[in-house]
Amino acid sequence: MTPRYFYTKKCIESNFYPRPFKHNGATLPTAEHHFMRQKALLMGDKATARAIEQAKTPRAAKLLGRKVKPWNQARWDDNCDQIMEDILVSKFTSSQHMTDYLLGILGPFYEASPRDKIWGIGISVEDAENGVAHKPGSQNKLGKALDRARVRIEASANATATQTA
Repeated sequence: MTPRYFYTKKCIESNFYPRPFKHNGATLPTAEHHFMRQKALLMGDKATARAIEQAKTPRAAKLLGRKVKPWNQARWDDNCDQIMEDILVSKFTSSQHMTDYLLGILGPFYEASPRDKIWGIGISVEDAENGVAHKPGSQNKLGKALDRARVRIEASANATATQTA
């Protein structure tokens, strides 16, 4: 199975990819908007959540997400992976095209962000495709969340197919 390396907003897997969808009662323009909104709501910062909903770009939403107060790192660490996975399930079930795309990728996902070793692998798509090792300690949390979301969506699709057969 060939790994799928992605990074820019041109990549459908990216949180910055422009794809409005509904999650937890809000329709927002990108997964990044949803992620930062959920971050603010988790911490009880409703004012920042509202500001994120109005953010014009995913970068603006991300910057607002860095201002969430009060901040509880342990709460975030305990919840961020599941939050991201749930958002990705919403994103990739928002249309048949999105579902088909995700289920059509067989290999593991890797966010090839040269600057992010938490949500990405710390190297570029080009380096990754050329066999350069991922940065030591890189966690690829976004890629792993995509892998888990795909498993959930596939299981749901299989259950639906079985019920209609």
